[in-house]
Amino acid sequence: MEREEAMTGATPEETTGTRRKNGSEPNDVDGKRWINVALEDHEPDEPIETNGWYTLAFDIDVGQRKESIANTEFAEPGVFKEGVEEVTLTIQLDSEDFEITQRTRPLRVPRSGRSKGKARFDISPRHDGTSPIKATVHMEGNFIQQMELTFEVGATRPTPVGIDAKGRPAAAASMVEPRDVGLSLSPAAGGGYDCVVWGSVSARAKLTIQEAHLAVAIETARQELMKVVMHQDADGNYIFQIGIDIPDVDRDEALRIMARAGSRLFQQLFYGPGAGADSKAIGDFLKRMAADKKTRLKLQILAESTPLPWGLLYVGDASAGAKLDWDNFIGMRHIIEQIPLQPTLSVSDSVIASDQPTLSVSVNVNRDIDRQMGRPFVADQEKYWRDTAKTSRQLRVKSRTTRDELVQALNDVQTDDQILYFYCHAESLPLSAGGGPDKSTLVLSDASVTLGDLSLDAPTSLQLRGNPLVFINACESADLSPLFYDGFVPYFMAKGARGVVGTECKTPALFAEEWAERFFGRFLNGDPLGETFLELRREFLDTHGNPLGLLYAVHCDGDTHVLPGVTIAK
Repeated sequence: MEREEAMTGATPEETTGTRRKNGSEPNDVDGKRWINVALEDHEPDEPIETNGWYTLAFDIDVGQRKESIANTEFAEPGVFKEGVEEVTLTIQLDSEDFEITQRTRPLRVPRSGRSKGKARFDISPRHDGTSPIKATVHMEGNFIQQMELTFEVGATRPTPVGIDAKGRPAAAASMVEPRDVGLSLSPAAGGGYDCVVWGSVSARAKLTIQEAHLAVAIETARQELMKVVMHQDADGNYIFQIGIDIPDVDRDEALRIMARAGSRLFQQLFYGPGAGADSKAIGDFLKRMAADKKTRLKLQILAESTPLPWGLLYVGDASAGAKLDWDNFIGMRHIIEQIPLQPTLSVSDSVIASDQPTLSVSVNVNRDIDRQMGRPFVADQEKYWRDTAKTSRQLRVKSRTTRDELVQALNDVQTDDQILYFYCHAESLPLSAGGGPDKSTLVLSDASVTLGDLSLDAPTSLQLRGNPLVFINACESADLSPLFYDGFVPYFMAKGARGVVGTECKTPALFAEEWAERFFGRFLNGDPLGETFLELRREFLDTHGNPLGLLYAVHCDGDTHVLPGVTIAK
């Protein structure tokens, strides 16, 4: 793995996308800026040759230039905080098809106009044929956007370079805060995954695990989690379902089950059959970073599909007879945010405003759970929200209980939910059982609604005006496979949601209720999302011996918070 090294270059040449005034300065007519990518001293469509050396240059300007081989809009919302006139971005290149002399370069970017110089890289193709190279843009370890440039090396005629640009939802100024480690996973050509690491170090690896095998590995890990949920004590009681406080002997059994599951998943991901030295090096690096008990990391994970239960990954020795420690779970010591990569950059501020004029919350529930469980879990949740709304004029709460109410709200341009909360059943089947993302289901009081139904009846072309944080508290769900979040996370994000919070598997109704009330008590008060999750996991473990906080995952920017905080009387 290489540490970042600095180099800047000359100023950009003339643009064609926007004319320059008096032949010098570009005319910024629409407020947009563009990342221009060029091969210097090389015609844009002229093929490149194996073993030849070329200079690939990146810069930012207000237009798309004719000499560029590729352009993409610069995702700059969130980059410039108030009072900051210049920032330094890092451009990182990764490819197994090119030799790259130095893989990271800084790019100085002022608040307006063109960048101060270029980020230049010397590259050399290793073979003829289709050869992609991935460029990741980040600032202080926080991901901005990513481009994949595809060259046809050795082509016999002029061939344009393909570009596939992806990013997370762009942010307002408060969003782009430093991260310690960033990591992206994307399916690789020919199978497996491309894994790119950025931050204080940069690295790239090809993970050999195939997509179907990874889905099975994740499903297996979740089945192990279910052993904890369904664990019985010496008297036959389902100890994790009947109470919050867990006796030491049952907590220790949960530790054994979860540590082995988390360790095995980590092993399959980075150390599986055929894993190369690059894959093992990233696994070793993450183990060293996560196991350092003197630090608390902010980890940023970006993935296109198959959300991993990153919080469950165990970085210690989990073999028979090893001394196990809750601190070796990544999610018990570090802040983890999973951000879906997207082909469009829709704006989603990390600040949820509670004063324009109020904070709008919808509570979408399945009242049938109380009948099934013989206890008033849902009634208690609804009472909690009614009582909470009475204590603050800043809060406006609406209730939905039926399928039609939900579908209508998601298909209405006037729906202004800023927090979209579900306390209901959620179901999905594995592919082996004939399932798929479209079969994933939310179950409300009167009926269920599948992702396929929502895609037709409340399509993603209609955006949610409130850019809500979606919290799916899937209590006592019958089946919950990785396909559920593979479907619902992209759906809600495509509708303009800022992120999705959810559970990795079936969660006891009692714990789901308690977790939600403690979470919202802090989150509505203004505490950041990622930090709140970490503190709650530790609180439940340290105070109650209960590790089920690891069942919850954040598919959202960890800095997301309510501002101003909503004061709630206790």
